[in-house]
Amino acid sequence: MSKKPPGPIKESWGATFLLLRCTIANLQNASAMDASHINSDRNAEARLLDLIDAAYAMGEDPDWIERFFDEAHTYIFNASDGWRLASDLPAYGPPDPAIARHEARILRLSGRGGSAEDMHSSLHVRATNDALARIMIDARGNVRWMNKAASEWLGITAATRISDLPLDPISLGHIREALAKMREGIAPQGSLHPMMRDHDGHSTLGVLRMVLTDDEPTLALSLTDVVWTDERVARIARALSLTPREGDVLRGMLEGLSQREIAERSGKSVDTIKAQAKALLARTGLSRMSDLVLLATSVTLLDDGAQTVTDKPDLSELENSPARLGPGALMAMPDGRELEYRTFGAPKGRPIVFFHALQLGPFFPPSFERALIKANLKIIAPSRPSFGRTSAALKDENYNRTVVDDTLRLIERLDLRNPLFMVHQGGVSHAYRVAAHMQGNLRGMVMIGAGIPIEEDYIREMNKMTRLAAIAVLHTPSVFDLISKLGIRHWRSTPQGPRKYLENFYKDHPIDLAELDDPEIFPLLKAGLFHLTDQGTKALRLDGVAAMEDWSADYHAVTTRTEWLHPAECPVMAVKFVDAFLRKTSNTPLTVLEGTGYHVLYDRQDEVLDLIKRAADWPMGD
Repeated sequence: MSKKPPGPIKESWGATFLLLRCTIANLQNASAMDASHINSDRNAEARLLDLIDAAYAMGEDPDWIERFFDEAHTYIFNASDGWRLASDLPAYGPPDPAIARHEARILRLSGRGGSAEDMHSSLHVRATNDALARIMIDARGNVRWMNKAASEWLGITAATRISDLPLDPISLGHIREALAKMREGIAPQGSLHPMMRDHDGHSTLGVLRMVLTDDEPTLALSLTDVVWTDERVARIARALSLTPREGDVLRGMLEGLSQREIAERSGKSVDTIKAQAKALLARTGLSRMSDLVLLATSVTLLDDGAQTVTDKPDLSELENSPARLGPGALMAMPDGRELEYRTFGAPKGRPIVFFHALQLGPFFPPSFERALIKANLKIIAPSRPSFGRTSAALKDENYNRTVVDDTLRLIERLDLRNPLFMVHQGGVSHAYRVAAHMQGNLRGMVMIGAGIPIEEDYIREMNKMTRLAAIAVLHTPSVFDLISKLGIRHWRSTPQGPRKYLENFYKDHPIDLAELDDPEIFPLLKAGLFHLTDQGTKALRLDGVAAMEDWSADYHAVTTRTEWLHPAECPVMAVKFVDAFLRKTSNTPLTVLEGTGYHVLYDRQDEVLDLIKRAADWPMGD
């Protein structure tokens, strides 16, 4: 190899190079390579060596990410600007363990998961005013990070081990028990425990949940320390339509009392309190008390809860407010998973279910939300499995089915009658799969920059990074894992990372590139990146496969009324392909918006709002 090996791994370079050669030999045995169609003087072996060489240089060069993606593109297409899959590419089949070992080694060398910034961003706690106290603990019992609220509640500025946390022995025992289960492969999914400060005996409720930070299991402890005033409890009780007695039981739970203590305080029997607690869960549609406590706490502390407890939101409060980018509400699913969802607009407005894109998440500008309220519209935006805080599908192969089940369950639980579907970009295949189960109960669908079933010709019109991901996820899963994990690790490692990634993504698209300087749009783009990657690379991989699969049968199975809005400068799906597809398959109206591209949802709000307002008035059965 002509390139000089990077310094940090110089001593092990010989072993690494030998491993590379063995990897290449294994890949060559897996598939006969036809050299007659090679477009350059580098065959697949040489291109893979260059790609992994570039990967090992991570962190040495500020322009590393651009070179790395160039090498990945060249490896897959045998040209830096190609679009056809290289004919000499080995048939990988399942992910290759040799490449996975390189990936793991590079991530360790780059300080995998070790920075406070990564821990901070991994649970949507990047906002400096986060009111929930949160602590992140790795499987070995090391305290990796705590936010300001946790530091203030505990009365310490830092901690190294869980034994450094000023909690009483019983509280620490709950944490150690959760860590032990996590090491056994059993993921704590929101167990609720009292947590008491050792020095003054003050107690609150703690929720223990396993999360993934860069694919590494981590225990998240959230402390729901809220002063539950009569007004706050009354607001929650009204929002959940509780009886006065149920409200009293809820207050006791929120204050960390046991059922026996609640019974003693209220003069009721323990059996009565147990029955009322079960009624609380049945009324809210939740399966665990920890979910109910978190829901009530979120409504009180987080901006997302502000409109769930009032029928008439004050528009003046939204006039100069930033976009709401924090956590959404959580809904327990029958399979033990959790679904995160957000709501925007009028609390009792006409329902619109939003299917988010891959890279752009379920977030809207404040101006858009104000317009929704004025139009009496309500957007309900669930996050798909492995996005945001929604639990992963129990099996990867059931990803698409899980999306359908989650969405139908959400619609049922929230009693969304005759909703409109609002579909953004890559959410389109999922929207059609869900719509096929709602014939007769769906008002219609509106498509915002949405894709169509993929054919080979479409790929060459995609922008470079989209093309790379689209092909790699199907044909080279090992290389896809390598480029996605390293790419995500790189841009999440510094505060400037998201901006640099987006600059590279839009470098050939001046319309979208210019909007990185828009103070209303850029925070939404950044939030979308974290929403995609907070649980690692699984969402990127599985949702990418879902988009690339042939979902034309789902498309043809749906007959509900639909309208399409598409940007003329879309860098992912060229408008000419959408136009030709719709002309061939339906009489669906298509509106093409000039002068806009990837961010059409954000920079052409008037046209988007006009469409959804009209569609919300469509008569059923059209």
